[in-house]
Amino acid sequence: MAGRMYPNLIKPLHITLVYFASETMENTVRLFFLLAGHAFLVLAIVGVFLPILPTTPFVIAASACYMRSSERFHAMLHKSKWFGPMLENWERDRSISLRSKIVAVGMIGASLIISFAFFSIPLFAMISATIACGAVSLYILTRPTGPPIHS
Repeated sequence: MAGRMYPNLIKPLHITLVYFASETMENTVRLFFLLAGHAFLVLAIVGVFLPILPTTPFVIAASACYMRSSERFHAMLHKSKWFGPMLENWERDRSISLRSKIVAVGMIGASLIISFAFFSIPLFAMISATIACGAVSLYILTRPTGPPIHS
């Protein structure tokens, strides 16, 4: 009934609600990527101190999330003394430094050996972990080798 009497009022209201809904969804997605970027960055920082966690993949994931959510955090990460050169290598030619490759694959292998030696793990889990870690190691090793990262 109101649509027949006031057709020009209903249409702008509908357009406004659709715009608001799409803007809210966009903000929700940006917030998700921002929080994911923070989580990946925390894991990367923990990986600097714990040899079990590789740093490089988490820094790359954080950069990708920040690129979709916050120009400020993306720029800050790229200007970082610790993570900037690593990201520069990755964005320039998708390369990983030889030192990063050796450390990453070595830590993956060490974590597998420690897990199997000190914990009671079912055979299926051991096989699954070995396949997953092997695939990640193969991916790391098949990336081009970039110039060394100087700290």
